[in-house]
Amino acid sequence: MKVVRKLTILIVVAALVSLVAWSVYEGRLSDKAANANDIDDGPLKVIAEPVGALDIVETVAITGTIEPLVSVEVIPEVSGRLERLSLSNGTTIEVGVSVKAKEVIAMLERDLLDAAVHQAQAALQTAKANMEASKVTFEDAEREKKRIENLYQAGAVPEQQYDAARTAYERAKAGLLVADANVKQAEAALATAEITLDKATIKAPITAVVSDRYVDEGDMVGPTTTLIKIVDIKTLKVLGGVGERYLPQLVPGETVVHVNTDAYPQDTFEGTVYRVGVAVDPVTRTAKVEIRVPNPGMRLKPGMFARMTIVLQERENVVVVPDSALIREHDRVYVFVANAGNAHRREVKLGLLQSEYYEVLEGLSVGELVVTRGHRQIEDGQAVEVIQEMEK
Repeated sequence: MKVVRKLTILIVVAALVSLVAWSVYEGRLSDKAANANDIDDGPLKVIAEPVGALDIVETVAITGTIEPLVSVEVIPEVSGRLERLSLSNGTTIEVGVSVKAKEVIAMLERDLLDAAVHQAQAALQTAKANMEASKVTFEDAEREKKRIENLYQAGAVPEQQYDAARTAYERAKAGLLVADANVKQAEAALATAEITLDKATIKAPITAVVSDRYVDEGDMVGPTTTLIKIVDIKTLKVLGGVGERYLPQLVPGETVVHVNTDAYPQDTFEGTVYRVGVAVDPVTRTAKVEIRVPNPGMRLKPGMFARMTIVLQERENVVVVPDSALIREHDRVYVFVANAGNAHRREVKLGLLQSEYYEVLEGLSVGELVVTRGHRQIEDGQAVEVIQEMEK
């Protein structure tokens, strides 16, 4: 117990020593200026930094999960035994295999379906033959009706015979209509059988890569069975939430996005904003943004976690000032500029922020000295001595 107690005391002492050392390190330059000011009553000792120019970028960071641009589950439209699950060149459909749009990727057994087509073809031929017979019968009944009608009008045949001819004509006409309907029905049945046969040959709906396989050759499958899942990963998408204040700066098709992943920590992939959501979440105050990322080498995979940096604005060679030089009073910002032994208070207008530097829109020029340490003790026009000028 004594050893543990001594060890605890040593750890606490070491922590206190480290804290004191850090405080001394942080305050060294300030102490230097303060001590110098205490020694004599001359100009106030300050530290300044020359105003410089930088390329500055305003960004916003978001995260998301990489998703395929298109994901399709291939499901047969008809039932049957899976006879083949491979490409026409014999390549077995497995995870990672690429397929092209409209390329045959699977086939169901066709024997019964072929038989159904042949049966439908025979039924159509029979219907057409019946149609021809009904047409002949109708034409004969039509001629006989006209002949009897002429004789009846001349008083050569009784009304009973005339009525019989008319009835035979109407019966033949109805038979012709039935025969015509039977032909149409047989044609529809054949078309259905041919479509069903065609659907036994399954083609890829899009050009993509197989991401999952769920069945094997020989399995019974049908309209509720997913054979494989294919995804288009030539281009990927990432969805993320962006704060509402940044939304006006996003331009679909133009705003650049840098994408980083844990799988390739040294590489940055370039994408663009593709779509900005039309609604803002009332809880998070963010809107969904879709980002498209080209993936020519297929290195990025769906499901990867992505850290994205959206480039909102870029400015080249702009005047910048360090945040440490700024004095904020209400909605105005000031700096002290050291010149010819005096410090003068000057209002500045700021633009973009990058790291600890602000873009200066108005108020400063490159090369001027701005006080970065000791400026909170200065009065406008006060005499100062720059004891250390930090190079930018």
